[in-house]
Amino acid sequence: MRFDPAYTPLDEAHAPYRAAYQRLEAELARVSVAVSLAPGEVLVVDNDLAVHGRVPFRARYDGSDRWLKRASVRVPGRRSRPLAEAGEHGYGQAALEAHAR
Repeated sequence: MRFDPAYTPLDEAHAPYRAAYQRLEAELARVSVAVSLAPGEVLVVDNDLAVHGRVPFRARYDGSDRWLKRASVRVPGRRSRPLAEAGEHGYGQAALEAHAR
């Protein structure tokens, strides 16, 4: 699922599409949970099981901003991503493979 109201041309969409989009936006807002991490904490989100996002912020660039790092993890045995997403390589980062202990 890709949901990005800021970049969705809703003004050009048909009324049923806009209505469905607004229902989805309301439901995502209803079930969302805010997570704040402390320094040193890591949050792993499975993109196939959860919808995630972030709230906008204004960077200060004074050394006190916290920048998130992205890592792609591949779970052995899970089907691969759809062919249409093949070009989405994680912005040049290497894919890691998860192994249970």
